[in-house]
Amino acid sequence: MLLRSKNNEFKNYFYFLNRNTNIETMYNSLMLFKTKFEKEKNLNKPFYLMINDLIYMLIQEKAERFLENINFIEIVENEFGGQSTKSYNIFNYNITPELAKFILETHYNTIPKGGYIVKDLYVDIYEEILKKTINLTLSYTDLNNYFSYYIKEKGYYNIYNIMKYILKYIK
Repeated sequence: MLLRSKNNEFKNYFYFLNRNTNIETMYNSLMLFKTKFEKEKNLNKPFYLMINDLIYMLIQEKAERFLENINFIEIVENEFGGQSTKSYNIFNYNITPELAKFILETHYNTIPKGGYIVKDLYVDIYEEILKKTINLTLSYTDLNNYFSYYIKEKGYYNIYNIMKYILKYIK
């Protein structure tokens, strides 16, 4: 359970991890998340902390040989719970052997970092590219968008690193 601020209002958030493996693996994954979360003190992005570290833990084990399903569940304390209001999010990822191999060969330090601004909203490229990589949705369209933001001087990143990563991913 974590206390997070959203829109200047503090609420309790509950996080659960579900993997299609054994109890020991689930426990180790949860402890990894808890340790990393407490160390980073990153209350706004627990989902990305979990996915980032969990993927690399999987790859270090044996992920290149099997399909892994990861479910990450976020439940928000909600005074209207049970009254037709959604107070939870479920994020589901399938780590395929091909994706695991790509991530292993690429190494997480090479995922581009930086951001861009759209309508006064700052978007973190690392998170966006990591999410699209895991969802298997990174494409030439994204590369075109990053070039566009960069040319319009709304992007704060190394366009060469982004181009290199996306082209390697697509190949």
